[in-house]
Amino acid sequence: MSQLLEHTKELEVIRRNFREYYSHNLKSPSSLHMREFGFGFEKKIDFRHKAFSSDLELKNFIEREVPMFMSYSAAYYRYPAAQPMQKKEYLGADLIFDLDPDVNHANHNKIYCSYCLETIKADTLRLIEEFLLKDFGFSESDLKINFSGQKGYHIHLEDKKLRELNQEARKQMLNYITATDLDLESILVKQQLGYGRFVLKGPGKDSAGWAKKLYNNATDFIRNAKVEDLRYFGLRKKDSEDVFERKEFIMKKMESGNWDLLKGLDKLWENLLKNSISLKSVNVDRNVTFDLARLIRLPDSLHGDTGYIAKTLKLSELRTFEPTKDAIAFKGKSMRIRNTEAVEFDFGGSHYNLKAHEETDVPESLGMLLLLKKHAKIV
Repeated sequence: MSQLLEHTKELEVIRRNFREYYSHNLKSPSSLHMREFGFGFEKKIDFRHKAFSSDLELKNFIEREVPMFMSYSAAYYRYPAAQPMQKKEYLGADLIFDLDPDVNHANHNKIYCSYCLETIKADTLRLIEEFLLKDFGFSESDLKINFSGQKGYHIHLEDKKLRELNQEARKQMLNYITATDLDLESILVKQQLGYGRFVLKGPGKDSAGWAKKLYNNATDFIRNAKVEDLRYFGLRKKDSEDVFERKEFIMKKMESGNWDLLKGLDKLWENLLKNSISLKSVNVDRNVTFDLARLIRLPDSLHGDTGYIAKTLKLSELRTFEPTKDAIAFKGKSMRIRNTEAVEFDFGGSHYNLKAHEETDVPESLGMLLLLKKHAKIV
């Protein structure tokens, strides 16, 4: 299996370091014997349908083969090594969310992009705090948070009740988190009174979910709005002045869901809902959550493109997490490398501007990163 990679001095160093790390740090997933595994040497998954009956069997395999990538199934099977998939006998699956940044922006750095990492960390925190904890009611102890080992994050929920969720239930959760098909009429309701008259009912201070998100946005707007702001969104001058003068009374009414004093502001509510969705929704990889046969990075394993640890984190640790300091597997030594092309980036609190074919000493963690990205050779 390991012969897939051409033998080079760089590969020898990489394999030696990976083997050394796994000899002390390999962690098996829960219910090991019910999981399918996949391994990669040249890509993330070169082969799958592998299973292990014990921690020792997994450890011996890893130390012998030294894969660059290790993944395991969110699903539980009676026969995890069986092929084709239907012969495995599916028994349920963990609920997993995978978040990765959009790298298609002008400031993206191919070696180490702090902008991408900070952006996706903010999204991950929002998913956890706004949705999983607040809206879905999970507790912090239900969550297992992992850095992906490269640029994203994985959130695992292994509660036995969640294993029973089918694809439709998982799809509904994704639609809620991403605000798919969310419209204003589902939150702000016009109750007909007859003769063309209606009252406007909306969310209040005790609402939850997207209704509460719109309520917070709307009350913030009314609280800070000037007359010209209200006129811009469709109110006549006299009505705008009336709302401005009575805003405290209006917001008191809104607390109980009475929005009737704010009729005629349809354009405003549509814009505020779009703004709420833009600020609060989270773009997660739908396939990872929805696909019950999906494999995901093994927590605390090494990522074969970076050498970082797919580190398990507490929520408090996630807030200050910085991969070049907190997910480093190789440290304490320097490495002399020759860069293959000019690159400039920040790493571990230092700025690097490496010229093409320049020989330099770098921290081992950075040297491994450059070797794995094929941007350097060992001198």
